Amino acid sequence: AKDKAWTVGGKWNFGQGEVGVGYESMKYGNAATDAASNAFDQKFWVVNGNWKVTSAGTIAAGYSKTPGRTNCGASLTDALGTCGNAQGAKHVHLAYDHAMSKRTSLYAMYAKLTNNNNGVSGATYYYIAGPTGNGTNGTGTGPNGIAAGVDVTTYAVGVRHTF
Repeated sequence: AKDKAWTVGGKWNFGQGEVGVGYESMKYGNAATDAASNAFDQKFWVVNGNWKVTSAGTIAAGYSKTPGRTNCGASLTDALGTCGNAQGAKHVHLAYDHAMSKRTSLYAMYAKLTNNNNGVSGATYYYIAGPTGNGTNGTGTGPNGIAAGVDVTTYAVGVRHTF
């Protein structure tokens, strides 16, 4: 099976801040017979930006979404939650970064990833490397996976120092 993808994006820097947008389309090929086809298409978009609020402080925010799988093969269905909106997700983040010096800054961040769920199954996206649960054939129930439809919220504070 041959997979295909393309991505387009852009960023506008207007001095005091930046705004960026991106769009990606992926087409996963069939790895089985037509009767058991697991092929599907997936689309994704993102908008984000940052704004310098003081000489040392910057806020950043972003929103991204995938509406779920489309053009699914025979083995992926809306009823099973393996195609359509049940496989969708959205992500929002808000952050503040405060420069203490040229190489050191303090930061605080909030992020929320909302995985869709149709009551039977749902998306298993996580922040690292897309869908989790790959250890158990993509079911999201194995090591490092999250249960289908579970939302993930993250808060972070820290110090960043570059060497």
